[in-house]
Formats: sequence, C-alpha cells, structure tokens
Amino acid sequence: MHLLCDYGELNHLSSFSSGRGIAKMADLFEVREPQQWAGSMLGRTIEEGSDFEQAFIKALHTNDPVAKALLRAVTLPVADVLRTALCLDPDLDKIVITGGVAVSLGEHYRSAILEHLRTAGLYLTSHLDFDWIATRIVIAQAECLAGAGVAATFGAWQ
Repeated sequence: MHLLCDYGELNHLSSFSSGRGIAKMADLFEVREPQQWAGSMLGRTIEEGSDFEQAFIKALHTNDPVAKALLRAVTLPVADVLRTALCLDPDLDKIVITGGVAVSLGEHYRSAILEHLRTAGLYLTSHLDFDWIATRIVIAQAECLAGAGVAATFGAWQ
C-alpha cells in the first residue's frame, strides 16, 4: 500500500501515522473490508455521525477488533523508527512521543508500539529484557512554548 502525506511525499511516516494518515488508512480498510467495517464499533460510530477521531478513541476503549487492527497498522512505521533509534543509540534514556495522535490515543498508542517492539525488537533485548525498551518509551503532552524556551536558553549560552 502506498499513500501520499499532506506534503506530497510518498510513504512518508505521516502518510500512515498522522491523524489524517490514520483516517486515510481507515478509509482503505472500509473499502477493502466493507462487511468487517460495517460490523465494527468504529464503523457504526462513524455511521452514526461521530467524527473519526472520537469514533476511533471510543472503539479502542471497547477493544473493537477493527480499531485495534487499524492501530497496529499505523503504529508499525513508528515502531520501526524507534527500533532504529534504539539500535543506533542504545544509551537513549527516554524517547518521548508527543503530538495530537499520541496524546489523544495515550496508552493505546504506546501499547501498540511496544507490542511491535516485543515481537520484532532489538536483537535479543526484546526477549531477554523487554523492560529495558518499555521504560524508555513514554507519551507526553508537549508544552506549546517548550521549543521557544530551549531556543532562548541556547541563545543565552552563545
């Protein structure tokens, strides 16, 4: 499957894992599996008039199989990036994931990423000491002016 991101790049991480990317993936699921979609909490909630984001969150809270399958699909590229980062620099203490999707989906999002890393993780680390990975990956709300504070602090050092 190939999707364009909002900036026109083919198969960019955000093509699948941004809010709009997840909605595009849901549209594809609906087209490819119409009966499964129609019988799902996610499909029914959208059919009743809910917006996609709220319907997705509601469906995840009820363990809807379609919502869970969609979440697994859209978190795989994110897990791949995190796996690469941890392979390249195993001294990373924390990987903080933020943004609208991660924060709104919270533990559902983190758990899906961790499940990918558990099944196809870092060499033997995933099997021998999975907590080593799990304790490093957190979801956190970003403060809107945090970047400005870092820039101001960096500028003061020069």
